[in-house]
Amino acid sequence: MQAFALISFAFTVPKNRKVLLHSSRSPKFQFTLRIIDLTNIPLVCGTAYVKWHLPMSSAAEHRGKTEKAYIQDHRAVWEYVKETPVRLTIERHQALQECEIHFEVVQEYSATGRGSRVQLGNVKLNLAEYTKPPEIIVNEDEIDDGFVTRRYLLQDSKVNCTLKVGVKMEQTEGDTNFIAPPLKAAMVNTGIAGVLSTEIGEGDYIPSITSKTRELTEAQDLYRRTLAAKWACQHGEMAPDQLIEDLFAGGDGSHLEPPKTSQKTKLADSPYIHSHDDSLHSSSSEAESKRTITPAHHSPSTPKHSHRRGDSSELSHPPPSLSTIGTAVSGLSSRASLAQLEETSDELEDIIFLHTGYRAREFATPVTPCSSGGESRRTAAEWLRTSFHDMSTANYFLGTGGIDASLVYELDNGENVGTGFDTTLATFEPHMSVRASLADLIAIGTYTSVRSCGGRPIPIRPGRVDATSAGALGVPLPQNPIGIFRNQFSRMGLNSTEMILLVACGHSLGGVHAENNPLIVAPGTVPNDYALFDSTNATFDEKIATEYLDGSTTNPLVTGLSVRYARNSDFVVFSSDSNATITQLTDPEYFQATCQYALQKMIEIVPANVTLAADPIVPYEAKPYGLQLYLTDDSGTSLTFSGDIRIRTTSRSPASVSVTYTNRDGDSSCGSSCLITTTYVGAANGFDDTFSFFGFSTTIPASTSISSFIISITNSDGSTESFDNNGSGFPVQDSVLLQLPQSCSTSSSSLTVIAAVRNTTSVTPALNVIGRAYKTGVIVPTFNTTSSPLVATGQSVSAYTLYNLTLLLNTTQSATARYNVSLSSTLAVDYQAVSDLSTTCSQLPMANTTSPPAANYTFLGCVTDPINPRALSDAYYHSSTAMTTEYCAASCSTYAFFGTEYSGECFCGNTLAAGSTNASSSAECNMACSGDASEICGGPSRLSLYENTAYSTPQSPSFSGYIYQGCYTDSVANRSLAAARTDSNAMTIQLCAQFCLSAQADDEYTYMGTEYAAECYCANALADTSVLASDSECSMTCSGNSSQACGGPNRLSLYQLNTTAATATAAAKRGLLLPRHSNPGPDT
Repeated sequence: MQAFALISFAFTVPKNRKVLLHSSRSPKFQFTLRIIDLTNIPLVCGTAYVKWHLPMSSAAEHRGKTEKAYIQDHRAVWEYVKETPVRLTIERHQALQECEIHFEVVQEYSATGRGSRVQLGNVKLNLAEYTKPPEIIVNEDEIDDGFVTRRYLLQDSKVNCTLKVGVKMEQTEGDTNFIAPPLKAAMVNTGIAGVLSTEIGEGDYIPSITSKTRELTEAQDLYRRTLAAKWACQHGEMAPDQLIEDLFAGGDGSHLEPPKTSQKTKLADSPYIHSHDDSLHSSSSEAESKRTITPAHHSPSTPKHSHRRGDSSELSHPPPSLSTIGTAVSGLSSRASLAQLEETSDELEDIIFLHTGYRAREFATPVTPCSSGGESRRTAAEWLRTSFHDMSTANYFLGTGGIDASLVYELDNGENVGTGFDTTLATFEPHMSVRASLADLIAIGTYTSVRSCGGRPIPIRPGRVDATSAGALGVPLPQNPIGIFRNQFSRMGLNSTEMILLVACGHSLGGVHAENNPLIVAPGTVPNDYALFDSTNATFDEKIATEYLDGSTTNPLVTGLSVRYARNSDFVVFSSDSNATITQLTDPEYFQATCQYALQKMIEIVPANVTLAADPIVPYEAKPYGLQLYLTDDSGTSLTFSGDIRIRTTSRSPASVSVTYTNRDGDSSCGSSCLITTTYVGAANGFDDTFSFFGFSTTIPASTSISSFIISITNSDGSTESFDNNGSGFPVQDSVLLQLPQSCSTSSSSLTVIAAVRNTTSVTPALNVIGRAYKTGVIVPTFNTTSSPLVATGQSVSAYTLYNLTLLLNTTQSATARYNVSLSSTLAVDYQAVSDLSTTCSQLPMANTTSPPAANYTFLGCVTDPINPRALSDAYYHSSTAMTTEYCAASCSTYAFFGTEYSGECFCGNTLAAGSTNASSSAECNMACSGDASEICGGPSRLSLYENTAYSTPQSPSFSGYIYQGCYTDSVANRSLAAARTDSNAMTIQLCAQFCLSAQADDEYTYMGTEYAAECYCANALADTSVLASDSECSMTCSGNSSQACGGPNRLSLYQLNTTAATATAAAKRGLLLPRHSNPGPDT
């Protein structure tokens, strides 16, 4: 059973006195209340909250309550802060009148029914006692930034819970000549000294450990003997006196700092990290860069990296390599490596390094340049702030929280104010997949934002896991005093120096919005109501430190309104070590290097049950993409093998790239016939790297097939390199094949997959679809995998058996789902996007088919193919061995346009996509046709475009019975005509009319329509959601008559019943002149 604890405090005033006396003589105070935590709670789970009020005031600002906080280790933490004015009365003899505040603590269970709420106790304090500093200070920690902070034992209680409360009374107006009552010690426990007191009562003070009263002598001697006890403390453990005080303060005696580790960060060893003397990229060793290519970053012996904390000693001097800063944080390995696509790191590697160009992921686009976001926003700063807020509720001691994307569920808890979190998470969401967690993307967002703004690259070790619910509260707030800041950062696993580093590094970008922080920036006082932290707000640099120290800063968390309302948190943090660390940060090299260290440490704070990869992600020297292997034709004698090879060109200039493969038995003795040449297809760029892509498409004998390949590079200087995946080669399996040309996503609602399984196994292949599921109020999805067995078609192609399956998808799945075909966990085609499939499934080509000559077509030029959508999207054909211009023309004879692309692809359509434009040069269409090397068949994303001069526009004729009304929209979710349906591969307008006139026994349907070449729909009313569209959108030819138009994708060629012919039609029906059809199946 879950339980909640409720605490409420109240200050009371005798009935014959008033709290608020609005005379000029009555002193007015700014009352600041901090409710910090409750300890010694009997429960081990549940939640707790505190209610407080001033009994003699009915004003709303004089009452409140904390949020409910989960109980962990018999403790609930709020760090609640409330500010409100309060006016007290001066009585005779200048005595300040009593003003009570009441607190009430209630425990509440999650279960319903009686007993679900229990009052634990209450506390009553007199605010008048806090208007002057106490004369006796038992513990120096009691007084911090004007607050008197103490622990109070609950009264009227059966438990020994203690509530920690801070009170601050700052006089703002009125008479200052008054006598405040002394601060009483009743009901107070401030540590061991309070326990040692033998005479604590109303009006008495709690003596300190150094008090010389006779009553304490014996107890003090015992205490001193305890403190003198010795035990072998490990580094970072509390000394005996610290341990005792911590236990009395509600702590658990845990380490102040974790043990040191002998491992150190060697930042300069990484090719992605600057040293003081090296350039950005240091070259890899010969053995590493040429042949050390590993299949994955992960190691089974990788230790857990949970809440690593810094050395308790603070940074004093920046060593040349900065190798001794804090706890070990892994630098980047310089070895070249290439993991297979199924590894998480490979998906993230693309996101990190491919920003623009061919196959670019464009993750960095929103923060490039650094000034992106507009006049009142800095997107890069919002990304950095997102990672800090996600991390900052971590608890090093409990092993919870950190970079885990729990922020998704914490956007409404009051600690994460502003729209920047929502927009940042929404920007990351499209990049999420089963191989890219949102938590890893948040970490990558830190690297991306800092690097885009000129900071050093932050190493990224993958492996973060997304939380499924909100974490604890605890984001540092600007009104906190330095003691709370230190405690909060210590709880995160960071020492005091690292606290200063994170604040300074994080505030090198961005600023404060007046709308969200009116007590820091007054609305209307700064341009765009956005006060910047420093003068170089779009550059990640040391100005945050230099301007703070030279007095020129306009940082709203140092100067201005924040000082008045005690929210100048940057000043509080920076000055906490007498400006020692912030002074060091004025050195540009020191700033960049230590910020790189601190931010890497921040993003590597993860829950204890999460293990990050041993090595950070580095850009691969060579990497294959989009490998496809499938039956070439219906003879089954050859397999088409295609894909791209990406080469890192930052430090090389490749003149040619080739692939050498081994057959199914691992034999590569086939000589030059095992060599595949490639063609340059495009380039991509990241912040620090450039890449070139080389494509290939060839056929290999099915009898010997393929099992692996190596990549060879000849550079422009004559040098050669090869990559063989640590001697194993890059594996390719041929047990199950995805017949890509025969598979398609024919509409926004269906997925058709054809697979070929080698006859050496009897296992039925499965189609696995990974879809996104969204919950109301949560802006990021969860991922669900649906596995469905494919169905044997009964067709065998040589050594393979064909299987197929068509699944219905919703709109979200069609746009974002990924799929694969598998026999087992190791025998599978890699996942790929449904949206990349053609909209038309082509037939498996016949072997040795002679393409009929095309009689009429005109070449229009080389045009771009934007891919999504395709330049021509109505039909698609592919042949890796027989594609020619004539072949494509014959295949597209019923369409207005056709085009060839990438050597073996053919596209048909009646309209050219708006995004398709003339290529910069006709030379961009430079790939020979797979069936005739003397002809050109387009190029990478380039279409050799032709017009079919024999094409005539399909007609939508009116005829006796129905009259054509136009082209109307349709959708799977809400059919325009929903009463009846039939499909036919011989569909014509007349056939559809015949069906709709015979579908009812006594009457005809008022409307009929044809759609997507082969579909027919009927109804007596048109859906309200259907609207008139352009006739050009209903341009698909009927499957049974190429001279007629039968709608289009989600477009209906609509007809209405000719009422003048109704009588004759009914008579014809009664005379059985029209054949009856079986009832159509349900609308799918």
